Amino acid sequence: MSFNVAISQRIDMIEGYNEVRDSLDREWYSVLQDLCPPETNVFPVPNVEELCVEFLRVIEPRMVVLTGGNDIFATDEGSLPVGFRNAVEGQLLSYAVEHKLPVFAVCRGFQFVNAYLKGEMHRVSGHVASCHELFSPSDRTGMPVCLVNSYHNFGVSTEELATDLLPVLLDCDGNVEAAIHDFLPWVGIMWHPERKCRDRLASDWLRDQISGILS
Repeated sequence: MSFNVAISQRIDMIEGYNEVRDSLDREWYSVLQDLCPPETNVFPVPNVEELCVEFLRVIEPRMVVLTGGNDIFATDEGSLPVGFRNAVEGQLLSYAVEHKLPVFAVCRGFQFVNAYLKGEMHRVSGHVASCHELFSPSDRTGMPVCLVNSYHNFGVSTEELATDLLPVLLDCDGNVEAAIHDFLPWVGIMWHPERKCRDRLASDWLRDQISGILS
């Protein structure tokens, strides 16, 4: 039986063409083929709210992925209409709740899950195009768990994390870099598995987490 995955897309404004496009890094197909069952099919979801429900009805996804890119509030992106994406990702999460589907949320996707669950966020600096270590909040030795990339303008502190989410990995400033849902099969991370600067330990950790929410 095929394993269909519904994955959200970023919105890009294409200067010179007066076009707003949905886009998805091709690396995502390789990432999900590695993390998911061999029979996985990846279906990018268009950022058109009125088409989303019918799209999901047709493909019958068994997992939802929310990708990165675009700040939720479009603070640094002028007139970019991220509201369309927010509406679609809200429908994806509601569908996942209704059908008890696993959710894998990355960077902006994790921020959106946190906001969907009534959490908050704050602006951070020095987190774009950089790499940094992550730590376990339960490990008192202070030893890093792994090294990851970073491409975000906003972070989520432990105090801002939604009450239904549990922090699993933190950066050195105490911002949540990975969290799991308290009772739903959802996992969110702040780094980009489709981009460089990710070590084997981070890949192994993520593979274990995805295996857990799919089991």
